[in-house]
Amino acid sequence: MKKFVKMFASGSLIMVLAAAMLFTAAEIGVVVNNEPVVLEALGSGGDSYTPPAPSKKANPMKVTGKTVKINYKKLSKATQKISRKSAIKVSNSKGTVRYTKKSSSSKKISISKSGVITVKKGLKAGTYKLKVKVKAYGNSSYKAATRTATVTIKVITAENPIVVSGNDITVSGDELATADKVISRKNAIEVKNAKGAVTYKKVSGNTMITVSSKGDITVKSGIVPGTYTIKVKATAAGNKNYKKGSETAEVDITVTDITLPEEESTLEGGSSDGTPAQ
Repeated sequence: MKKFVKMFASGSLIMVLAAAMLFTAAEIGVVVNNEPVVLEALGSGGDSYTPPAPSKKANPMKVTGKTVKINYKKLSKATQKISRKSAIKVSNSKGTVRYTKKSSSSKKISISKSGVITVKKGLKAGTYKLKVKVKAYGNSSYKAATRTATVTIKVITAENPIVVSGNDITVSGDELATADKVISRKNAIEVKNAKGAVTYKKVSGNTMITVSSKGDITVKSGIVPGTYTIKVKATAAGNKNYKKGSETAEVDITVTDITLPEEESTLEGGSSDGTPAQ
């Protein structure tokens, strides 16, 4: 047997409980604050009241993925870590929050359950996407909720580490008396750590000295003996991981005097010291 009684005051609940005792194995449906409540009357075995489970609110958590930049120079030396706060903005979360990798454009990118992102050493320069599942587990008042954040990781190209230095070169005037003198780049300019193909260009110096794009130096025949300083710019083209870069080197070139042949001092019919022949 069921009877439904609408209650308008808290005192009415006592009356309903009393009424329930008059029925064995009966249920009385009541409405409290516009919510249905079921009262069970168990007769002489005793009475019980089961209130409805409290209704939980939706979790108001919001998440936003950020853009993070890492310099390739650092990444070429060691694995890099990105904090959760630097990569993902989380607001209004209710309950413990955990993070899981959904997908990534590189296997070298991962995320821990606490939200720390790991980018492994050697990842090439470029733009990468990491999709992260963010879950707030809720609490007694709020439900659990799951959101997705997309983190953009940009590995930016590093400065070209090219290093150049010039050597001191000596050119014999005797060699220049008959032809130009070519000095190889390896003998004149030292280049280290260049990333990409290297080209060369003369910046300043005597017009009788030229520099090819390959760095070979030519000293032209007819140049006056002396010491000359030329400046040469070496440019490394760079690559996917390193930018284009240039360095300037100074090369000192000394041109020696022409060696004159010894004058013949021996006259016909005489000795070399000028004494008449006997």
